[in-house]
Amino acid sequence: GTVQGLLIENVIGWNPGMRNESNYQEVLDIYGSSDEVNGAPPIQDVVVRGCWFFHTPERGGDYLTYAKVNVRHILYENNIFGPSEAGGDGNANVCIGTPAGNPDPSKPANLQTVVRNNVFVGLKGDAPLGIRNASEAWVYNNVFYDNSGPDARAVIELRGNEFPLGPVHIFNNIFAGNKPLRKGGTFFWVRDELPSVFMHDHNLYYDNVVDTDAPFDDEASGVYNQDPLLIEASIPSVEPLPTSLDVLDELRARFGLSSGSPAVNHGLDALSVDGHPSWSEDASRRWDIGQNPRPTEDSWDLGVNELSP
Repeated sequence: GTVQGLLIENVIGWNPGMRNESNYQEVLDIYGSSDEVNGAPPIQDVVVRGCWFFHTPERGGDYLTYAKVNVRHILYENNIFGPSEAGGDGNANVCIGTPAGNPDPSKPANLQTVVRNNVFVGLKGDAPLGIRNASEAWVYNNVFYDNSGPDARAVIELRGNEFPLGPVHIFNNIFAGNKPLRKGGTFFWVRDELPSVFMHDHNLYYDNVVDTDAPFDDEASGVYNQDPLLIEASIPSVEPLPTSLDVLDELRARFGLSSGSPAVNHGLDALSVDGHPSWSEDASRRWDIGQNPRPTEDSWDLGVNELSP
């Protein structure tokens, strides 16, 4: 079958099913398992918005969400990802594409994915975000916070083992307190070649792991060694389990900016960056995690929320 124009919104999901005694399913699996239809992937134009996905320590899990093969035009926005437990094979938590490649090896597993206004927090495994055998990944205005410890390997994984990675754009993000330690720990984990275009700039880096397979200290407009002054950033507690969607607003607010943050007015207008996808009205919005318009002043703020003047 085919899926086109699917919205998954305001869902709290945790603890996926298990394949066997040691391997897990995903909390959300976006999988184009059938052949192309009229030259198009069977799954396209999927929006995952305003959700919270996590694992509990007692049950564990592997991937949180996985947009695998034969998919295009995926939008992840305004979500909270974490904490997680790195069970099973300990893969990347939010994965764009798959290490298995695409059924048609001449095409990427995942084409045009936008990841914006999300919080990645308390995540273990290979990385909070993995980009694998994909093309045209846009990662902007996210917060990556405290993805650390002996069960965490990297902050962002880049892998093109079956299909060379196409353009990857990473900008307007806040990276704070990410200290993965597994196998030495690294910021960018480049498992094969770098993407054909690797644009990263206008990011804020504070108190992160130093080792990296690709430099991140060379951004012309990057912000380094300055506290982003997030309001009350912390790893969410999952005990007791949430019983209401009201918790989402409280979690989002923790990762907003305080007055005086160096992230204010330091970002790019994402939709004005050359090549930004425009497959739908959803993909073309200028808003923050609270669905407030960007910008409120002269330029976009970094991170997930736009600070009101």
